[in-house]
Amino acid sequence: MRALVILVFAIEVLTQQARADSVSDVDSRQQNCEVRGAEQFERRFELTRRAENNYVATYSNHFNTKSQKCFSVQVKVHYETNGNRISSSVEYVVLDVDERKVYGLLSDDQCRIASTTCVSKTEWERSVSLLMQE
Repeated sequence: MRALVILVFAIEVLTQQARADSVSDVDSRQQNCEVRGAEQFERRFELTRRAENNYVATYSNHFNTKSQKCFSVQVKVHYETNGNRISSSVEYVVLDVDERKVYGLLSDDQCRIASTTCVSKTEWERSVSLLMQE
């Protein structure tokens, strides 16, 4: 009986250690994803700080534990002024940071995520939200 208790205790300790290692590994991958995503964003929008470019951009990175990939959602708002009138357009891009490929795009004339064409901004946002939560 004592051997069984010791065995159960040892299994519990090893299981807790494996969980802790797993959480630590995911945290490390998320931090690495944030660094790589920031570097890609800076390369893509290195001129963002110049007002004459007429756009502003921002991003958010996430390590997807299900697919084991780093994704970055980048948002670019382009604006033009004509007298007192300002017009703007918004482009959303999801990048696979690891493969440096566009995974999804939403703009005035395109809507797709992975290889699927979407029909609305709501559908695109739902797909991206799931991708950025896993």
